[in-house]
Amino acid sequence: MKALLVAAFLLGLATGSYADIQDPPSNDYGPTRKLGRGVSNFLFAPAEVPVTIAKVNRDERNAAAAGYGVVLGLGRSFLRGGSGLFEILT
Repeated sequence: MKALLVAAFLLGLATGSYADIQDPPSNDYGPTRKLGRGVSNFLFAPAEVPVTIAKVNRDERNAAAAGYGVVLGLGRSFLRGGSGLFEILT
C-alpha cells in the first residue's frame, strides 16, 4: 500500500513537470508582448502628464500639482515614449 502511494505521488509530480515543459512560464514574455508593450507605451505616453498631475494633486495639493506635477508628468511622458520606441525597435 505504501509503495502504491509513493508511485501515485511520483506520477503526479511527473505529470506536473510535463505540463510545465509544454507551456513554460516565460512563454508569455515573448517578442509579441514586447512589441505590444512598446507600441502602447509610445502611443499613450502623453497620457502620463494628466495622470501625474492628478496624482501629485491628490498627494500634495493644488500648488504642487500646478508646478511640480506638470514638470514630473512631462519627464515621465518623455521617458515612457523613449522606452516604448526602444522596445519597438528592438
